[in-house]
Amino acid sequence: MNVLDYKGYIGSIETCLHKKNLYGKILYINDLVTFSGDTVLELEAEFKSCLLYTSDAADDSLRV
Repeated sequence: MNVLDYKGYIGSIETCLHKKNLYGKILYINDLVTFSGDTVLELEAEFKSCLLYTSDAADDSLRV
């Protein structure tokens, strides 16, 4: 499985052939946080920006 890794958080990388884009979710946290992009660079940027807005990123004690 391909993943993104940033500041200790792991994000999945999936493809949607129907929409012709990439998507993923932050793994191993207590929330469902998803992100998407048309390119790998967009996907990575969205993954990183999601970490700024999730409550789990703000409080590492919530991590699994």
